[in-house]
Amino acid sequence: KAGIVIAGTTSPLAKFRFTATDEAMTINKLCFLVVPTSTVSVSSTDAQGGEDEVTAIQLFDGTSQIGASSYSVVKGGTDAGLVVIDNLGWPIARNQDKVLTVKGVMNAIDINSANEADSGANVYVQVASSTFEAAGATALDTAITATAGQKKVVYRNIPTITRIDLPSTSLNANPVAAHF
Repeated sequence: KAGIVIAGTTSPLAKFRFTATDEAMTINKLCFLVVPTSTVSVSSTDAQGGEDEVTAIQLFDGTSQIGASSYSVVKGGTDAGLVVIDNLGWPIARNQDKVLTVKGVMNAIDINSANEADSGANVYVQVASSTFEAAGATALDTAITATAGQKKVVYRNIPTITRIDLPSTSLNANPVAAHF
């Protein structure tokens, strides 16, 4: 089931749960891929591009923004769609779960430009298995399993359907049943 995101807005794209089991950990490095497919990419070298739809991402712990104000999505080339984050400093207490919300700064839709978002484009945010680092008092973890968030589809706006009452007379006059 896909979620709708509106072009030209900042919208939630994915949520990822992180757990520290043996000791408190601080996540310092993360790598995200903003891509058009659900196929989980193993590493940051597998970027496929979704940069036309999403220009930057923002990270949130609940309602609190963490890290920089935004992280740019690489445009074009072999790293298209890649976001590498260093020095995040996001703490997770021992035996605690935290949910990281990734919001996307969505590009506008412009049918006259190849560099703008495309209506109906799929967007997935993935955590890559490379460029990860979580440090604790005694441990340094550099391994993470790559995973993808849920599918999002970009549209110019949200379609609404309004129900109107049909006249009680005859249907032969072809009344309009709904407005789009």
